[in-house]
Amino acid sequence: VEKGEVLAFIGPNGAGKSTTIKMLTGILYPDKGSINILGFNPTKDRKKLSYEISSVIGQKEQLWLHLTPYDNFKFIGTMYDIPEPVVEKKIKEFIEVFDLNDFINTPVRGLSLGQRIRCEIVAALINEPKILFLDEPTIGLDPVVKENIRTLIKRLNKEYKTTIFLTSHDISDI
Repeated sequence: VEKGEVLAFIGPNGAGKSTTIKMLTGILYPDKGSINILGFNPTKDRKKLSYEISSVIGQKEQLWLHLTPYDNFKFIGTMYDIPEPVVEKKIKEFIEVFDLNDFINTPVRGLSLGQRIRCEIVAALINEPKILFLDEPTIGLDPVVKENIRTLIKRLNKEYKTTIFLTSHDISDI
C-alpha cells in the first residue's frame, strides 16, 4: 500500500476483520506467520510501531470520559512527546477540520456517539500516523452521522495523505 491510499477490508461480522487489525497493530499475536508494518514486526516492535500508526477500533474508547476532548488531545500529545506549541497548533487545526467547536470543552461522557467518534479520530491523528487503522468507525451511528464520518475520512485521506486501513461489514462505508 502506498502513502495516502485507502485500503478497505470488508466482511461479515465474525470474519476476522477486527482480529486482523489487532494483529497488524500488535495488540494480538498471530499463531503462525509474520507481519511487517512499515518495516516493524508488530509482535516484537510494538512500542516503536505505535509512534508510526494509530487506530480507532469501533466502539472501544481511547479517550478519558471525564476529560474534555481538548484535554484528551493535550494528554495524548504529551504521551507522544510532542512539544506543546505543536500540539496546540494541531488541536486548533483539527477543531476546524472536524467541526469540534461546539463540544471541545465538554467532558467526553457528555458527547453523542457521532461527536465521540470524531474526537476518537482526532485523537488518533495527534501523532501524525503514517497509517490510520479504522475498525468499523461508523458502527452504531445513524445514517446522517455515518455519512459525516465517511466525508471526514475522505477529507483526512486527501488533505493529510494518511494511509487508511478501513474495515467494515457495511458496503456503504467501502
